[in-house]
Amino acid sequence: MTLRFGAGEISGEGSDKSGGFGVTGEYDGNDVVMVKNYMFWQVRYTGKWDGQMISGRWTILNGNYFDAGAYEIWPETEVDAEDELLMLGAMDVLDLLPSGSRSSITPS
Repeated sequence: MTLRFGAGEISGEGSDKSGGFGVTGEYDGNDVVMVKNYMFWQVRYTGKWDGQMISGRWTILNGNYFDAGAYEIWPETEVDAEDELLMLGAMDVLDLLPSGSRSSITPS
């Protein structure tokens, strides 16, 4: 997953076993709110930046379906400091849903 941070806004894109997604969000100080937008559903992330990673809670609300859990996203490689572009490893939310296992999304 690739995320870009600047002027309090977050944007990005990526793909996992559910398909491609876009990411939108915002940050204010250490507070972070992001939405991972798949074609037919969304995952909302709220969390805090602690200087090493963003951690918090993800939620899915789609019609009558609801699920939630913990997440961590951490920088793997800083690509271009001027553009504030970071390649981030992230927990694969779908792995959390059935089993609580964690796997990293590999940046492409």
